[in-house]
Amino acid sequence: MAGRRKAEIQLQMHIESQEEWEDLLSKEGLNVVDVYQEWCGPCSGMVANLRRLKNELGDDLLRFATAKADMIDSLDKYRGHCEPCFLFYAGGCLVAVVRGANSPKILRTITEQLKQEHKCLDGGSERKEIKDPFIAQLESKEKETEKEEEEEEEGRPPSKGVQSQGITVTLHLKVKIESKFLH
Repeated sequence: MAGRRKAEIQLQMHIESQEEWEDLLSKEGLNVVDVYQEWCGPCSGMVANLRRLKNELGDDLLRFATAKADMIDSLDKYRGHCEPCFLFYAGGCLVAVVRGANSPKILRTITEQLKQEHKCLDGGSERKEIKDPFIAQLESKEKETEKEEEEEEEGRPPSKGVQSQGITVTLHLKVKIESKFLH
């Protein structure tokens, strides 16, 4: 009986090196990548939905992959976070990100981005590259921490920024305290 089973086609490529990552990004079409860490593994709950969508669409420009962030230098910012993260790449550009195993949102994003990629390849549209908002926020916090550490090393008190409506105001406070002792 086992000999009669059809060989199951692999739905997701498994990316575990920087070289494989770069090869994936060089491929034409939409690459949907489930970024994970070795200790928690890829999001297995989405596989059935991805398989169903792939079969429904039957589009060769749509590829799915899992990428082990622990082994890929380009994904180092994704290490240490356990929430499922799906990155959407087209033409080597990040075009969308979905965090969490939100099946309806992931499937809708795949459909929208695949349609957009067809327009781009047909010359009717341009890709809109994005920066992952989570990573951008993480990098901003890292820069702020570095700046505060530099200020402390220089003997200046750390500056504190106040943000309102997208405008950041940075105040540098220098406090001089004098104490007089009466004898």
